[in-house]
Amino acid sequence: MRISESLDQILNLFKASKTNEYVFPILSDFHQIVTQKKNRIKKCLKQYNKCLKQIGHLCEIEAHITSYVARHTYATTLKRKNANIALISEAMGHSDINTTKAYLMKVENEALDSLDELL
Repeated sequence: MRISESLDQILNLFKASKTNEYVFPILSDFHQIVTQKKNRIKKCLKQYNKCLKQIGHLCEIEAHITSYVARHTYATTLKRKNANIALISEAMGHSDINTTKAYLMKVENEALDSLDELL
């Protein structure tokens, strides 16, 4: 898989400190049991969403931005640009293309429902 120059620069920030199998070193040797790992991931996701909210505020975006919204936006934007759904599925990490189809269908239905509110 090709890595863009911008992504490569971001990844290089973490390569020097990489001590485990993950791209972003949020888990350490301290996080041994499943509960510790889940709690740490939850805490980091909360911080990530807080940062996304701040970015949205700085960019004067009124929508509530979260990692979930960013993920939906990524997939929906690719679909609207006629990207192959199998490739979108792979990029999203879905093991089954039907998961991606259902995911994109839900987004489309939500968009259609919001159109009704404009009437």
